[in-house]
Amino acid sequence: MDCNKVEQKVKEGDVLLFNVLNYFPIPIEVFNSEGTSIYVNKEFIDFFHLSEPSDIVGKFNVLQDSFINDQLCFSEYLKRVFSGEILSFYDARVPFKETAYRYDSNANKQIDIEIYQDIISFPFLRNDGSIEYVISVFITKHIYQSRFIQ
Repeated sequence: MDCNKVEQKVKEGDVLLFNVLNYFPIPIEVFNSEGTSIYVNKEFIDFFHLSEPSDIVGKFNVLQDSFINDQLCFSEYLKRVFSGEILSFYDARVPFKETAYRYDSNANKQIDIEIYQDIISFPFLRNDGSIEYVISVFITKHIYQSRFIQ
């Protein structure tokens, strides 16, 4: 999906929501009801060492991503969240190598450490109760430094 089309679909009233999310000191990603990333805050960009939001916004679909669903075992979690449940996923290992590979980012600078996060995801509902967005908040819980010197 084209980034411009995604931005056009975001209602003007929700721009305020995204502006507020940008001030949070923790990584946050927002998906539309089909699973496509439509917003990431500045902390998300910094944490995952992405060049800019357009690296992921409008391009990444969490529901269709085989790495996220199969290798990281998020399939059931995501099905439930996108069905309207508020859920947490505990101690998810941050896949910096995969991020560096996919987005040609500087994430490989972080490969000598392992970071584990709790992910809290919840639906943002329309007035009729249907899902407008799913918001995921990433909270760093553990950081382990490698003991091996290379």
